Amino acid sequence: MKKLSVLLLLVLFSCKSDKQLEKENVLEAMFTIDCSKSLPLELRLSDLCEDVELVPLEATDDFLVGEIEHLKYAYNHFFVLDDSQSLYVFDRNGRGRTILNHKGQGPREYLDARSLDLTTDSLICLLTYPPKLMYYTLEGSFVRELRLGFQGFELSLLSDGQAAVYRNNVDCSAKSPSSLIEVVNLFHNVSKSYLPGYSCMPHRMLPSFQQNRVFTETENGETLFGDPLSNEIIGLDSTGVYVKYRLDFGSRNPDKYMSARLSDPSSSVVDFVQKQFPVYGFNSCWENSHYMYVQYFDSGKLQSLLYDKKRNLSYKGGILMDDLTGCNPRFLKATDEFLVAYWTAGEIISLADYLQMTGKDKDINPQLAEMISIVEKTENPVMGIYKFKR
Repeated sequence: MKKLSVLLLLVLFSCKSDKQLEKENVLEAMFTIDCSKSLPLELRLSDLCEDVELVPLEATDDFLVGEIEHLKYAYNHFFVLDDSQSLYVFDRNGRGRTILNHKGQGPREYLDARSLDLTTDSLICLLTYPPKLMYYTLEGSFVRELRLGFQGFELSLLSDGQAAVYRNNVDCSAKSPSSLIEVVNLFHNVSKSYLPGYSCMPHRMLPSFQQNRVFTETENGETLFGDPLSNEIIGLDSTGVYVKYRLDFGSRNPDKYMSARLSDPSSSVVDFVQKQFPVYGFNSCWENSHYMYVQYFDSGKLQSLLYDKKRNLSYKGGILMDDLTGCNPRFLKATDEFLVAYWTAGEIISLADYLQMTGKDKDINPQLAEMISIVEKTENPVMGIYKFKR
């Protein structure tokens, strides 16, 4: 495994051309998956998991979740950050425990809460704008804050007092590639820059697909970074940054250093990506000691790749269908014991309306019937905890 060195970091931000950077930044991957040799993805969730437990999030006048910005499961709690800048904390059974909202312009307040993670001593850490890390107890009491020298859009706390912050592409230009990731030493508040941005789309944010999530935390303390436009899944831990998986699509691999440019500020980033990137939108990754899973778009069609690490086999095709509930979820994280996912109320209602209009609602999956019954009483998300087969 080759990890990015300080020397390579200097190379990333030198005055060398994009093509020179491309040649010098081809790193060896821990796992290279030749997608041309992948088997058809005909597996379903019931082939991996034996059952699923539905956990509806309590809906009272106070605990009504809006559009989800960020969702995390940790320490047997669900943490939901919505578009109102409120952070809702629910326990393992879905009961509302804490609401945290300190939006404002005064001390210990923020204009925008963008992401969150949990410390090893169970503190909530919010990534905010103006750029700060703000720490709270699970009960919502303020503990401390740390100012950052750059703005970020997603947070993952690493071991040994470090934090990975996704900067997106807003500071990247043709003259300065900037970086997508900053790894911050939280003790000394100094950071290192990793992974050059996309100078072909100067000062434009990279689009999100499926979920507004680029980081995946694993059970062994490693964080995976899924650049939405790259076929490389990056590993981050206390020892450095490295290419964990390279999905090889041959001549269709994405080209970060392409000659095409999105120079018109009014032009659509999504349109540019769909035109210039044959494969894009890498998202919804999860991993445990047995599997790695990721979704992506190939020529505009949503696809999935499941890699069985123990058998060294990969499968690719459409969605990993959920035949346990009859409603395909949004995946959050996995351990060797369980897989955590969720459904928005809107997704469940839309599926129920479709089944009713097509006359397919007479004999539906019992779990789906339960989900529909839940969201008829509340508009909160429904969590799912799938138990892996042994």
